[in-house]
Amino acid sequence: MIEQDTTRVRVVSAEEVERFGGSRLALGAARTAARVVREPGSEVRRMNFRLPGGWMRILGAALPSIGVFGYKEFHYSPGGTLRYAIHLFSTEDGRPLGIVDAALITTLRTAAAATAAATAFYDGRTEPLTVGVIGSGAEAQAGLRALASALPVAEARVSSRNEVNRQAFADRMSAELGIPVIPVAEGAAAAVGADAAYLATNSGGKVVAGLEILAGVPLVLSIGSTMPDQRELHADVLAKADVLVIDTPDVLEESGDALDALGGGLDPARALLLGDYLGAAPASGSTVYKSIGSPEQDIVLAWEIVSLLEDQQHPGRVIDSLTDIKRNL
Repeated sequence: MIEQDTTRVRVVSAEEVERFGGSRLALGAARTAARVVREPGSEVRRMNFRLPGGWMRILGAALPSIGVFGYKEFHYSPGGTLRYAIHLFSTEDGRPLGIVDAALITTLRTAAAATAAATAFYDGRTEPLTVGVIGSGAEAQAGLRALASALPVAEARVSSRNEVNRQAFADRMSAELGIPVIPVAEGAAAAVGADAAYLATNSGGKVVAGLEILAGVPLVLSIGSTMPDQRELHADVLAKADVLVIDTPDVLEESGDALDALGGGLDPARALLLGDYLGAAPASGSTVYKSIGSPEQDIVLAWEIVSLLEDQQHPGRVIDSLTDIKRNL
C-alpha cells in the first residue's frame, strides 16, 4: 500500500553550511560524534564503488542515541567534478529529516575532530601556542582556523611545495585570525619549536614528514593519507609516539601511514579511539592523532546544522518529501 508522505524536508545549501556551521558548532558536533559512536546500537559502514573514470563512496551511520541515521554519498566523475550530499532520517519513524550539501561538511568535521583531540591534549592551556602547518590547501586552512578558535594560538608557520600557495595561505590566515602566519619553505622549519603540527597534504604515495621533521613536537595532528596507497607520516612517527589516537578503527585498515606502521611492528592495541581519548584524562607524552574521517562525524554535524536552522525557523529551502510511504499489509 502506497500513501503520500506529507513530511516537509529541509534542504541545506553549501552557503548555509558555511554560514551556520561555525567552528564552535563543529567542535561540539565532533565531540558528540566521538561519544555516541561508542554507544550500544550505533553502527557505521563504508562502501566504495569504481566507475568508468571515477568512483562513488557511501558512508552510513545509525546513531539511535541521538535519534538519527543517514548517509553521505559523494562521487567523482570524468572532468574532475565532485558532488557531495548527506541524507538524514529519524530512527523513531524513518521520516526524512534533511538533505545537506556536504561539499564543506567533510572539511569542517575533519578540522573539528582534530581540534577535539588538541583541546583534550592542551586542556586548560592559557599560554600562547605556536602551530606548524604542513600543507596550504582548504583542509589546512580549516585546521588552523579550528585550532585558533578553541586554543590560544598566537603564531603559525606554514610550509608547502608551492611558494605562491603558502604565501597566499599566510596572507589570508594572518588577516583572518589576527596572528602572525609565516610562510617557510621546508616542513622542518614549520615544525621546529611548535606546540602542535597540523598536516593536511595530498602527496599521493610520498611520505611528507618523519621524525627528522616532527621529533620534539608534542602533538602531531595528521589528516592526510586516508587510503592504503597514500602517505603523509613516516611509520616511525606513529610507532614511536607515546600516545596514538585514531578517529576510527578503519584507520588501521585504510590509512597507508598506519599500514606501514603495522607492518613495522606497531601493536594495534596501542591505538586509542578518539572517543576514549576524550573520555579519560589524556596520558602524557608525545601524541599523534591520525584521522581518515568517519561517517558519524558527517551525520552528527549535518544534523546539528539542520537542527539549528529548524530552531531558528530559518526560511531557507523546505520541500515535500521526495518519496512516498510503502506500508506492508
